[in-house]
Amino acid sequence: MRKFILITAAVLFLPKSVFPQKKPAGTNWAFETYTSVSSCIEQPSLRYDAGTSISAGCLKITAGTGTDKINLNKAGDFSPQDIASFHKVRYGARINKNVNFLPLNIDLLAGTLSFSGTVSRLKNPVPSVPSALCRPITLTPGINPSLPSFTSAQKPFSAAISLAPSDKHSLMPRLQAAYIPDCEFILAADKSFSAGPFPKISLSVTAASLKYGTGASSSWFLSKKAFPQKNYAALGAEANFMAPAFRSSTAFGIYENPFGGVLPWVRTHNFLVLGDFMLGTSYFVSDPQTITSSGTVPSTKESISITPQYTFRLEKSAVAAGLTAHAARKRQSGKSGTEYAFFCTKAALSYKTRGLSSTLSQSTEISLENEEPALKNSVQCSVKKTFGSLYSGTSVSFAKKTSSSKLSASQSLSPKNSILQRSTADFSITLAEEPEFECGISASFGSKSKNFRWTAKIALDYTVQLE
Repeated sequence: MRKFILITAAVLFLPKSVFPQKKPAGTNWAFETYTSVSSCIEQPSLRYDAGTSISAGCLKITAGTGTDKINLNKAGDFSPQDIASFHKVRYGARINKNVNFLPLNIDLLAGTLSFSGTVSRLKNPVPSVPSALCRPITLTPGINPSLPSFTSAQKPFSAAISLAPSDKHSLMPRLQAAYIPDCEFILAADKSFSAGPFPKISLSVTAASLKYGTGASSSWFLSKKAFPQKNYAALGAEANFMAPAFRSSTAFGIYENPFGGVLPWVRTHNFLVLGDFMLGTSYFVSDPQTITSSGTVPSTKESISITPQYTFRLEKSAVAAGLTAHAARKRQSGKSGTEYAFFCTKAALSYKTRGLSSTLSQSTEISLENEEPALKNSVQCSVKKTFGSLYSGTSVSFAKKTSSSKLSASQSLSPKNSILQRSTADFSITLAEEPEFECGISASFGSKSKNFRWTAKIALDYTVQLE
C-alpha cells in the first residue's frame, strides 16, 4: 500500500500592534491566525484546523474550528450525526486584571478550556519512567485553566476563575474554581512561602465533583460489575519543598469509590543535589481497587525509580552521565486485571560545548505480562550543531522488540535571517510481519518585521508496505 500525505500548516500573524498609530499608554494589541490543512492523495482524506486570536489589554479572545481525519471516499455515506462528530469547535475568552484596591489579580476564563496540574493527576496519577538525564521537578498545583490551542482536542464548555494576591508576601492563598455545566465542579487553593532551611515551600489542595462511569465493559478493569455514570467526589493535595541541595514533591489523591469506601494513591519525587552529583528517586502506590476520575483503574499498582547522574565540567564543555533503574507492578488491560512485573533501565551520556550538543541514550524494557517475557531495546543518538547562521539537528534511533524492529532517522536545518525557517527530512523502516517504510519532508517559512510576523509550513509524507 502506498500513501502520500500532504500537509500545509500554520499561517501565523503576530503583529505587535494592529494599528500603528499612537495608542494610549498601557494598551497592547495582538492578532494571530492559524490554518492547517492535510490531505491524502492516493486514499483521499481531509483534515484541517483553523483559528484566530485577538488580544487587547487585559482581554484575549480565541476562536477556531477543525475536523478529525475524514475519508472522502465515504463522504456520500455520511449522516448529519457523522458530520457533527467530525467537526471540532474551539473558543474562549480570558480577562486578566490587577485590581489595585483589593489588591488581587483576577483571571476569568470561559470557553472550551484545558486544565492541568492536580486535575490531570486525579485522572491519571501514574508517573512516567524518568529520563536518565532528568532534572529535579516539582508537581504543579491547582487546576491551571488555559484557553484552547488551535489544534487542541474537542472539549465541552467550561468556566474558570483564579484569584491571586498581588503582594507575594500576603497570607492569602491563590484560589481557583472551575465549572462545567451539568458535569464537573472543581475548587483549589495553594500557597507558597519560605520556612527554615527551605527558601520555597508550596502546599495545595483540590476538591472536585467529577462525572464518570462505565458501560458493560471498561478498558482497564475489572473483575467487578460496571458502575453508573454520575458525579463522584475526589480530593488531591501536593506538598513541594525546595532547597539548594534538596527538592521534594509529594502528591496524593483519594476518591469516592463506586463500590463503597474511599481509596487513595500516593506518589513522591525526591532529588538530592551535591555539586555536580544528583540523585533522584520516585515512588508510586495505589490501592488495588482505586478507580480514578477518568473511570479507570491505574495501569500501575506500584512503581519505584532511582536515577543517579554526574556532570564532569571541563574548561569549555561539560559531560553528563546518568542511569535510571525502574521496577513496577502493572495490571493487564481488560477485566482480569492480572498483575505482572515490569522492569526498565535507561542510560544516557551527553556532551555540551559552545555551539554543539550531543546525546547518546539507551533503554531496555522487560515485561512479564505473558508466559514469554516481552523485551524491548532501543538506542538513540542526537547531535545539534550551529554553523554560523545555520542550526543543524540530526537524530538516529533503533528499537528492537520481541516481534519487530524499527530504524528511524531525521535531519533538520534552521537558517537564521532567512524566509526558510526550518526544513526537516526523516525516514523509518519497520521490520515485522508486514514490513513498512515511511519517509517525509517538511519546510517552515516565515518573516517578521516590527509589527508583523507570518509563518507557513508544508509537509509531504510517504508510506509503503514492503513485500
